[in-house]
Amino acid sequence: MAATELAADAATAPASSVDRCEPYDFRGTAKFGREQVRALQVAHEAFARRVASLLGAQLRGLVQVEPMGIEQVTFDDYVRSTPTPAVLGVIDCQPLPAPVVIDLDISLALSVVDRMLGGDGRPTAVRRPTDLESDLLRDVLGGPMQALGSTLEAYAEVQPQLAALEDNPQLLQVAGPADLALVLTFRVAIVQGAQAEGVLTLCYPVAALEPIVEQLSRGPGQDEPHGDGTSPLAPLLADTRLDMRVRLGAAQVSAAALAALEPGDVIRLDVDPDEPAVASVGGREVALGHIGRRGRRLALLVRAARPDLVGPADAEPPSGGRDE
Repeated sequence: MAATELAADAATAPASSVDRCEPYDFRGTAKFGREQVRALQVAHEAFARRVASLLGAQLRGLVQVEPMGIEQVTFDDYVRSTPTPAVLGVIDCQPLPAPVVIDLDISLALSVVDRMLGGDGRPTAVRRPTDLESDLLRDVLGGPMQALGSTLEAYAEVQPQLAALEDNPQLLQVAGPADLALVLTFRVAIVQGAQAEGVLTLCYPVAALEPIVEQLSRGPGQDEPHGDGTSPLAPLLADTRLDMRVRLGAAQVSAAALAALEPGDVIRLDVDPDEPAVASVGGREVALGHIGRRGRRLALLVRAARPDLVGPADAEPPSGGRDE
């Protein structure tokens, strides 16, 4: 086929065949799986609630923080999409190898500062913060920074500290331009008094999350078991105190009879006097036994650790029963 015929065929090709072509960035290969991204997104739903509570207490007003989305982008794309000026807090999260960036919308940040200085917090024109406002913004970022530490403590023991406060995203030196980053976006709204609204973002360079990738796959709080199959938390749980309740029986009485109760009155329960009492923890039956006394205190003589091991009601309690 002649070259002119090929050119003519390309010119007359239907538009639908061209529309199916999508651009692909070979630098942007995803580093995190869907489960890991979802786990991080769920963890940061609690981050949003903490920020709303801490910022609301700081402003003595009602603040709403809602997650908007999460995406994997190159750090260069994140920098290019961040407007200038901005409020960029570089958070050092030792022992994570790379810092995390908190970006607060500049208009919202200036509105928050105005409230802290006694103003009504009305939105202002976009401009760079003054030195005094920058000092106050360090305090404003304290809430999101504290919430960040609480969120990450499920995966690693971090100690967030504000390493730098920048107003130009081009000055951020936390990752290489081609490095991937996870960016979480939140909508922040002050709904009390003069209303103000803006966006807060968290930027995690891939290096900051690499040490906790496996933990993200398992989910927070799911530690690897020991060789015998038990959790490493088992020794700590062994000394945990629980509230045990002992139920003797139940009865239905009228409100009038209940109001007329006096010392010495007898209430007939729905169980036989020889039947064992039921001990439960958290609403779950764990033992049966007999009520008695140990010194001046009430006690339960356990006859079986599980209700399905109990024999007839008139069986004698085993010797050596223990008091609970």
